[in-house]
Amino acid sequence: LRRVLVVLSDALMFGVWVLLVWRMGLATIEYRHNAEVSFILQMPVWWGYAASMLPATVGCIAYAWRLLESLDLAARPDGFVLAGGGH
Repeated sequence: LRRVLVVLSDALMFGVWVLLVWRMGLATIEYRHNAEVSFILQMPVWWGYAASMLPATVGCIAYAWRLLESLDLAARPDGFVLAGGGH
């Protein structure tokens, strides 16, 4: 049961990351097309979206790897130690 919950939670979080990256990409294109600028600084709004796309894509890739690990389709590197929670 625990393994099923881990796989389901990882799959759900991966889906959230994919949705986030997809919608941010569409918003970036839309804001660039509309040439919308911020009120005070008068800088294009799409710059902020474009700057956050790289970290969001890295997060999506990281969760894809996490999902592959939980499905036993990818292995952790030798010598990799998981830190235990201290709660």
